[in-house]
Amino acid sequence: MKYLEFKPSAALAPYIDCYWYKESLPTGDGVSKCIPSGSTDIIITLNESTNRMWHQGQWVSLPKYILAGIRTEPVILKVPTFNTAFGIRIKPEAFVEFFRMPLKELSNDSMEVEAVLDRRMVALSEQIVEQADNTARVALCEAYFLRMLNQIQPKHHYLAEALQRIRRNGGQLSTEALSRQVFVGERQLQRAFREYFGISPKTYSRIMRFNRANYLLLKKPQASWADISYTCGYSDQAHFIREFKTFTGAIPTATFQDAAFRSTLPMLEVA
Repeated sequence: MKYLEFKPSAALAPYIDCYWYKESLPTGDGVSKCIPSGSTDIIITLNESTNRMWHQGQWVSLPKYILAGIRTEPVILKVPTFNTAFGIRIKPEAFVEFFRMPLKELSNDSMEVEAVLDRRMVALSEQIVEQADNTARVALCEAYFLRMLNQIQPKHHYLAEALQRIRRNGGQLSTEALSRQVFVGERQLQRAFREYFGISPKTYSRIMRFNRANYLLLKKPQASWADISYTCGYSDQAHFIREFKTFTGAIPTATFQDAAFRSTLPMLEVA
């Protein structure tokens, strides 16, 4: 597997996590795992490969252009042939502002771009497929979202601030402390999170803490699980392992022995 990330321009950095490119060559049965990132991805298959997702006890074919919502559980994918894909990873609060729609209906789900977003995003996806390299693909995305940036009208500033604070603190803020810092009631914050993002502030915090732990495990392979648990604010090592299993479906030892999983870990850096 080959995975590359491209950072957005300074103007778009508050909205776009990254653009990414991935090449997947199936090994064995071609099955791989995608874990929660806390972001929303627009995923564009660049070749004619048809990927499949394990859903409700069966393999379901995925469309060429996918909008993937915030996930709280791992997704099992099957890549039957050589696959290339390009993605746009959008911060949740930015998605709501850019597209003027909540993410609630996309929680733990993926849908065809054309079924959810307007024709302009389909046209952008088609143009991305036609490009010869990632430099051109990123340039197209930058131009598209910079134009959108001039049209957005932020409404719920406290929600964006809450998400940013969760990310900056590695998911270690309690909902009570978070609500105080953004000057809204705890119940109001919880309701707004569920309405716009389909998850609670606590769940989003858990995902961010999990991502931070994974990132540290990659950057500091010599660190013990106990050290990682302490640094990331888990109550103990057992707590960390339980959370890891919730979000990956496996314990850390088994997961980090998987080369395909390790190759995706750079995308987990929390910014």
